[in-house]
Amino acid sequence: MNLKSITFAFNKFNLERKKNAGQPIKFYNFWDQNLEDNWFRKFMINRNFHKKYPKLDISFFSVFGSGYTINLNQSKVKVFFTGENVRHLSYVRYNDHALNKKIDLALGFEYIKDDRYFRFPLWILFVFPPSLNEKGIKEKCDELSIYRPFKRDKFAALLASHDLNGLRGSIFEAMNSIEMVDCGGKFLHNNDDLWKTYNDHKLHYLRNYKFNICPENSNTTGYVTEKLFQSIEAGCIPIYWGSDNKPETEIINQDAVMFWKNEGDNTKLLEEIRKLNNSPTLLNEFIAQPRLLPNAHEVINKMYNDLEMRLHTILST
Repeated sequence: MNLKSITFAFNKFNLERKKNAGQPIKFYNFWDQNLEDNWFRKFMINRNFHKKYPKLDISFFSVFGSGYTINLNQSKVKVFFTGENVRHLSYVRYNDHALNKKIDLALGFEYIKDDRYFRFPLWILFVFPPSLNEKGIKEKCDELSIYRPFKRDKFAALLASHDLNGLRGSIFEAMNSIEMVDCGGKFLHNNDDLWKTYNDHKLHYLRNYKFNICPENSNTTGYVTEKLFQSIEAGCIPIYWGSDNKPETEIINQDAVMFWKNEGDNTKLLEEIRKLNNSPTLLNEFIAQPRLLPNAHEVINKMYNDLEMRLHTILST
């Protein structure tokens, strides 16, 4: 790091240190959010970490800032989390998940064999509340997987702020040839309902649509964000690309997702979309499939319990 970068990192660290002052659970280089609203903080409080460890002092770090912050921090226990694709150029400085720094535990989407690493993908933070117990997780999975007959008169929605690799634009053009695709985000914006009618509530907006174009920003094995799960939660049929087109194979029913080929012929897929769009019967047959696998709740519950166990281990050492 050059002097300018070090100075910027030091100043940012000092600002965040003041923001975290007096907190037993601290956050650095995270997205802009009130400390009390952070998923990990709520998870630890719900599972009584603050009672079991009266002198609790743990810091969580993410990718929106310099790794130098990890070195500056003096907390007893340090955890790194990324919901971003650290194989992408924007976050490549964290492509080792900060394991080369003084991190006690690293969390991310990749499948990495390291005693200090645990796979905990971003979509959990968006779809599954931190307060859920085993019963609550089962109920949430049932809610996501349930059959919902379509009573929607709108074709497809695309919600995006950018299109770095050109894929969203390609899918939009192809599907727009079938029927008009509504774009409620900044990218290709042609519909104001998201803000004017639904106050930026993504799920309420998507519930009007049969299909949701929801590819990832980039493709890396295991990189699955909230996009696919929110599409499922809204009851849409996802038009998806990412994670080698094999997203969360222990959780997601792959037959309930329509996969776009970034480099390949999508003629058959588009014809299938056209048929479903024109036939309520075929459409309802498609969505009658469970969205999640029967044991999805067990996999997710294990993630919760394993995270709790990992945190206890590093705090007790």
